[in-house]
Amino acid sequence: MLLEPTSKVILNHIQSLQPAQDDVLLLLFAEQDVPDIPALIDALNEMGIAFFGGVFPGLIWGNQHIKSGCIIKKFKAMMTPFCITGIASTQLSGMPQFSATGLTDKSTAIVLLDGLTPNIYRFLEELNDLLGEQCHFIGGGAGSISLKQQRCVFANCGLHKDAAVVCVIDKQISLGVRHG
Repeated sequence: MLLEPTSKVILNHIQSLQPAQDDVLLLLFAEQDVPDIPALIDALNEMGIAFFGGVFPGLIWGNQHIKSGCIIKKFKAMMTPFCITGIASTQLSGMPQFSATGLTDKSTAIVLLDGLTPNIYRFLEELNDLLGEQCHFIGGGAGSISLKQQRCVFANCGLHKDAAVVCVIDKQISLGVRHG
């Protein structure tokens, strides 16, 4: 749902969604009118809600490109969203240590990362090694139209730059391409 980007409107809408224990919320913000994300993170953590998201130069809503607003979507999570920091360095921090044996071809990893950080290819290789080839991937680069690197991805762990947030959901994706 496309919402006015104020903390009060966002929190009211999230409460109306009544997220269950295994639900996760995806929050996407257009950078023009971003609310106080650290305060929003604190409020959502107090409510015990799993979430992740990013700030983008604009959002696509239907067939429109919008420069202000927030999109929220609820999914069934297969695992808690995790945050990987230090993508630009030689040491990734926050990469979970687990076996991906529970993932199936109906698993999709949503990956939001700081689009202005170097070494994205290396991070994606590590992520593919971690989650396995049976998991599908979708996502994109967050950041500012100014091309100035800033904190742009977030989850329960906070708001970060030079980072990525990943959430594996119980939903199969497919890519469709056609002419015209």
